Order: sequence, then C-alpha cells, then structure tokens
Amino acid sequence: MNVQYTVREIVKFFFKDEKKSIIYRCSFEDQKEIQRFHKFSRWFINDDFNKCLIKMDGIIKKEYNYYTSFIYHKNNVNSVFIEALFMNTVKEYNEK
Repeated sequence: MNVQYTVREIVKFFFKDEKKSIIYRCSFEDQKEIQRFHKFSRWFINDDFNKCLIKMDGIIKKEYNYYTSFIYHKNNVNSVFIEALFMNTVKEYNEK
C-alpha cells in the first residue's frame, strides 16, 4: 500500500468542503517526528493539491518538540481568523 497516495486521497476528499481545516501533530513516541514532519512537507510541496491549500507549520517546544501543521483551503472565508488563531496557539504554548 502506498501511504503517500492514501494520505493524498484523504486530504483531497476532506477539502472538497472549502470551510474545513486540519491541525495535526506528528507522533513523537518513536522519536521520528521530525522525519514525519519533513516527509509530509515534501508531499505537500510536490503534490498538486498545494495549489488550492495553504499549510502553516509550527513547533511547540516543551519536554519534546511538538511538530504541528495547519492546513486550510485558499478559498476559506475565515482564513485570516483561523491563521491568526493557529499562530497565537503555537505562540501561547511556547510561552507557558
């Protein structure tokens, strides 16, 4: 099974609704979170769905580095609000 293809199809289906957004954190239990973070970033950059989506990245630095990303559709009418919300959330977690 091709994981990249599966993730791509899930993302494409999910964003048929332009109002949806995704926040995710890369699992760190096996110390491979940075590899996951970079792998998905490569997939995102190299795939055609990045033409209609925006991806923002953040790192929450606590006992571990929590690599997180936020993806939303370019046509999302709430883009300014949700972008600010993501950035402020990462900032607040890093200040605690």
